[in-house]
Amino acid sequence: MIDAALRTILANDADVTALVGSGSNARIYPMLVPENGTYPCITYQEISYIIPRGLVNAAGPATSRYQFNCWARTALAAKELAEAVRGAADGYQGVVGGISFQLVRLVNRNDTLEESADQEFERAFGVMMDFLATYVELIGVS
Repeated sequence: MIDAALRTILANDADVTALVGSGSNARIYPMLVPENGTYPCITYQEISYIIPRGLVNAAGPATSRYQFNCWARTALAAKELAEAVRGAADGYQGVVGGISFQLVRLVNRNDTLEESADQEFERAFGVMMDFLATYVELIGVS
């Protein structure tokens, strides 16, 4: 699946793992930071999927828009993590987990802040980045 392949790209990058840990313990989560999660961390989600259409009903490469959110306890730390993610993903081409990425590219970036009225919840600074991933799923390859 593309989700796992994108996570693998980040989890195998030295600059990213220096900030969020490595391997299966890397703090890279689908959609939400876990309750009592450790910062800095990354969340990701698919924003949209563009259905591949080719000439004469032949399927072409798929394109998905993914959002990676970089979270930290300070704005500077969130921006440092975002730069590491950008370095790992922007311009990526290659095969990961049965997905052949033709190109992953950064198309949007903005800052955000998570706060809560709950006094136990600490403020989290974030950088939201949208990437377009153009890819082909390879059948029978992992």
